[in-house]
Amino acid sequence: KDVNTLMLKVNGLLNSGKTDSIRLMAAKGRVMALSVSDTIFASYFSYIQGTTYRYENPELNRLYFDTALVGAKATNYEILEMLIYNGMATLTANKGKLDSALYYHQKNFEILNRQEDSKNKRRAVATYYNNLGMVYRDKGNYARAMEFFLQAYESKVAINSLKSAHFALYNLATTYEKLGMYSEAVNNFNNMLLYADSTQNTRLQIMANMGMANVLGASYQEENSLNYYRKALSIAKVHDPASLREIMTSMSRTFIKLNFPDSTSYYLEKAAEMVSDDDDRYYINHH
Repeated sequence: KDVNTLMLKVNGLLNSGKTDSIRLMAAKGRVMALSVSDTIFASYFSYIQGTTYRYENPELNRLYFDTALVGAKATNYEILEMLIYNGMATLTANKGKLDSALYYHQKNFEILNRQEDSKNKRRAVATYYNNLGMVYRDKGNYARAMEFFLQAYESKVAINSLKSAHFALYNLATTYEKLGMYSEAVNNFNNMLLYADSTQNTRLQIMANMGMANVLGASYQEENSLNYYRKALSIAKVHDPASLREIMTSMSRTFIKLNFPDSTSYYLEKAAEMVSDDDDRYYINHH
């Protein structure tokens, strides 16, 4: 009972950004579970501990995942296996080990494919397609990436998961951009904007406006590009201040192309004010 209560508390903190609290509670939960020989809970808490080290210490992240995987397999805890394989795919992709990432995504899908049909399963399959697309895009295989992004989009539309579908559409649009297929990218960003504006989803609005601005800038339409950056900027000021640095840095690069040194300096300085790390500030001012 105590272990289950602690698990619920940990679950309530996931995605809260309180990494230290999650780590401490997961460590406590793992000790409690092991003390009563509960391999399922011990494995779950090991997995959670691993996720807290994803960026800080990838080696420790992998160690906890390996420990959790042993317990998950021993208890036939397939849902946890899937979470671990997905986490390993992300971990190896971040290290540039893209073939390993594909391997772990496939292991995840093998288990997923054995589950009974449900909306949750179909949602997970759509996420699987999107994840494969991202790996293939990182490998430079844009044609294959687009196939999977399109499958992800269509799968999410089929289950009426429209917000998630438009995140997949963003990935498809940015891949078109990388291929220099600017009209296709613009069409997809426009569709994304229509949905984002109709639902007032500010995150999608910022992403779509930024995407449109980037495409127009790449196709030498800098003035139009700035209009979309300004739209993204006005939304971010109210709803997503964390995006301001990226938007302002992108705007400064556009002003460089237009040979407007004063505007370039203004947005570079504004972007630099938003970071405390000197290395990051140097990067902004020199790139």
